[in-house]
Amino acid sequence: MTILHVLWLMPLLAAAVLALIGFAGAAVAGMEGAPDEPRPTRDMLESLANFYGWVLTVPLSREQREDLERAVIEAFSRRESTTIGEVSRLLERARGLALRGEVERGRALPLLHAQILADARRRPDSGLARWLGTVASATSARVRRSPTC
Repeated sequence: MTILHVLWLMPLLAAAVLALIGFAGAAVAGMEGAPDEPRPTRDMLESLANFYGWVLTVPLSREQREDLERAVIEAFSRRESTTIGEVSRLLERARGLALRGEVERGRALPLLHAQILADARRRPDSGLARWLGTVASATSARVRRSPTC
């Protein structure tokens, strides 16, 4: 085997080693109780509450924020992958929207509102959907009590 053959095979060998490391890492990450298991942080919970308040165009009360935090913490502790994924997607949307201008955020708002409500209708038993239902009930009760112009 010439040096040219060895040099040609090196990238293939490196790719195989990297693939093997990637498969091993994915297996470890998928194991129950893995150290990199996601946990809700204070910043995550605050960002999620702020995002919901913006999308729903209502300021969330302290109680509503606490209920949201409880729902998320319970979902994470029960390892509800769908709810964890939903939280992750919502936070990713919030980060993406934060980088856009006000006009773009305004255009995205009706679509996000509709998507969040549709997700809640598809999974009415999820913690986030139940929380959203209580927020909607409280908001409609406030609207009914408010004086008309």
